[in-house]
Amino acid sequence: MSSFGFAPPQIQLVTIRSFGSDGFLVVEDTTYPDSTRTIVQYTAQIDGREYPTNGSARMLVQAADTVSLTRVDETSLKWTYKKGPAVVQSAVAQVSSGGNTWIFTTGDDQRLVYIRLA
Repeated sequence: MSSFGFAPPQIQLVTIRSFGSDGFLVVEDTTYPDSTRTIVQYTAQIDGREYPTNGSARMLVQAADTVSLTRVDETSLKWTYKKGPAVVQSAVAQVSSGGNTWIFTTGDDQRLVYIRLA
């Protein structure tokens, strides 16, 4: 069991693409050890405003219905996920200098590392 309170995913494919002038299209496709599959997707600009999420997940996004992105510095963004008015998770994502690795660090110091495949 992971410190997230559940078994970590067996497979997680996260697609992050540029969207608009300063934003992202994100699709998180996750399969868990019990063969449950979840898909979450959203588009959001890096402007601190809340954008709707679609789908459901057990991990970082949990049961969030909105996400907001805020620039921390040149290589980092803060992702804030909310269910109604309550923050269910926030994380700072730091991008490596080559753009091939994203490290998400949550408020309780959990880390998720994503590596570019293509």
